[in-house]
Amino acid sequence: MCLMSRTSTVTFPSCGVVILILAFWQATILRKNVLTADERG
Repeated sequence: MCLMSRTSTVTFPSCGVVILILAFWQATILRKNVLTADERG
């Protein structure tokens, strides 16, 4: 997705933001999964 833009000034910041959002999203999902697993015992 972020590689489609050819200008580096636009590509790198957008890629960084997308990667940060995906990493944060996965972290929240992993936390929810761990919490549910702990609740189940």
